[in-house]
Amino acid sequence: MTTLAVAQLGAPTAVLNSTLQGFLEGAGPCQVLGCHGGPLGLLRGDLRPLRLSTEGGPLTEHSDAVVLSPGTAAAPGAFLGAGRHRFAEFEIGAAVEGLLLAGVDGLALIGGNGTMYLADQLHRTAARRRGQRLSVVAVPKTVDNDVAGTDHCPGFPSAARFLVQAVCALALDQRAMVSIEQVRLVETLGRSSGWLALSTLSARGVTGGAPHLVYLPERPFDEASFLDDVSSNVARHGSVLVVVAEGTSTGTGPTQFDHPVFDRPLSGGVAPGLAKLVEERLGLGCRAEVLGLLQRCATWAVSAVDRQEAYTLGAEAARRLLGGDSGVMVGLPERGGGPPAATAPTVVPLGDVAGRTKRVPSKWVPAPEGESEEFLQWLTPLVADGEADGEADDR
Repeated sequence: MTTLAVAQLGAPTAVLNSTLQGFLEGAGPCQVLGCHGGPLGLLRGDLRPLRLSTEGGPLTEHSDAVVLSPGTAAAPGAFLGAGRHRFAEFEIGAAVEGLLLAGVDGLALIGGNGTMYLADQLHRTAARRRGQRLSVVAVPKTVDNDVAGTDHCPGFPSAARFLVQAVCALALDQRAMVSIEQVRLVETLGRSSGWLALSTLSARGVTGGAPHLVYLPERPFDEASFLDDVSSNVARHGSVLVVVAEGTSTGTGPTQFDHPVFDRPLSGGVAPGLAKLVEERLGLGCRAEVLGLLQRCATWAVSAVDRQEAYTLGAEAARRLLGGDSGVMVGLPERGGGPPAATAPTVVPLGDVAGRTKRVPSKWVPAPEGESEEFLQWLTPLVADGEADGEADDR
C-alpha cells in the first residue's frame, strides 16, 4: 500500500487544518502518516498514523492512529503542530533518510515561503538517491499572501476579512474618542508585502472614509510626507485612521528586530514608532493598535471561499502524489478581477517559487490616500462571504 506523509510548517492560519482534511480525503485508502511537531518533528521522524473521523468533537488519540475530526478540521491553528527551523544541508539529507526508512512514498508540506524552499531541497535531495523514490509536493499557506505561483494563498482571505471588520469597528470606536485621540495607527501583518494592509481599503465603503491613509512596503516611505498627510486629514475630517503594514520601512522605530528565540529577525513595531512621532511633532493624541496574531486565528471572520480552497488544495496535493508528481507546488489559477476560479488547481515547479516573494503589483499600489479599484475587484469575491453568513459547507 502507498504510504503518504504530511506536515504543517510555518505559522498557523484559520483554515490550515482544512487543508489537512482535504489531504486525508484525497489520499483515499492510502496510509497517511502525520508529521507531528512541524519541522522539528520532520527531523525527529515523529510520524504517526493519521485518519479522518466523520464524528465531531475534540482531538482524540486512538491506539492505531491520531484522528482528525470535523471539529478540529474547522479549528484554527495546526493540528499536527507547526513552527520554523532553518535546515542545514545535513539535516535535509537526514530528513529524507528518515522518511524513506519509515516507508514513506510521498510527502506533502503545507506552508509559506520557507516551506517552498525546504520542499524544493527535499525533492532535489531525494531525486539524487538511487533505488528508492520519495515524491514531494507542496501546498501554499500564509496570511501574508507572499508565495509566488498562485493567485492567492489559503489563509489570506480570512485574515483580510478579519482586518476589514476590525478597521470598521476601530473607526467607529475612534469617532467616539476623537476629543482625546485624533490619530489612530493600525499595524497589520504581512512581513515585506502589503497585501493585508491594502485589503483594509475595502472598509472605506462602510466607514465613509477610514482608513484615510494606508502605507505599504511596496511604496517608499517619507517621514515628512507622512506627517503632512496626517495633519491635513485631521484638519479636514477631525481625525484620521492610518493603516501601516509591519514591513514598511519608516526610519522611525524598528521594522525588523532580533529575537533570542527565533533564527531570523521579526517584523513589527512600526505603528508604535510612528505614534510617538505624531505626538512629538504634531502634538496630536495618537494611539497605536497592533492587531497581531488575531489576523491568523479569528474563527469568526473565516471566509467561506478560503475554507473551500484550503480543502481543495490539500486534496489536490494527495492526488498529485498518488499520480507520481514530485517537485511541484499546487496553487490557485490566476483570475484577474473575476470570481474564484472553478477550474482545477494549477501545478508549478518548486524551482519557480522557492526563494521568491510575491509582493503587491505596482499597478495596485496606491498613494496613501488613494484607491486601488482593480485590487478591490480582485479581493471582494475572496472576503465577501463568511461561514457565519451560511455560505460554507461542512469543510
